[in-house]
Amino acid sequence: MKTAVITGGGSGIGRAVALRLIDAGYRVANAGSLTGNAPFESITLDAWRTVVDTNLTGSFLCARAARSTSAMQEATRRPCASASSRPTARAATSR
Repeated sequence: MKTAVITGGGSGIGRAVALRLIDAGYRVANAGSLTGNAPFESITLDAWRTVVDTNLTGSFLCARAARSTSAMQEATRRPCASASSRPTARAATSR
C-alpha cells in the first residue's frame, strides 16, 4: 500500500486531497496545519510566526524527513502534499 503524508489534511483543500488519496488506495497520515481568521491588522508578530512555523516550516521538515526515509521513498514519489503548496513547483537548491 502506498503512503502519503498530508499537511493540513484535517480541513479544506488538504482534507479533499487526503480523501481523494484514500479513495485511490493510499494510506494517509495527516501532519497537521494551523489557520487563523483574525483581521490582518490584529495579527501579532508572534501569532504570525506560529502560523508560518507550523504551516511552512512544518511542511518543509515533513518533506525533508520523508525524503530521507527509505521506506517513504519506496511508498510514494510525492512524500508530502500541502494545501498551501503547488505540487508542480520545485524549490531551487544549490548543490
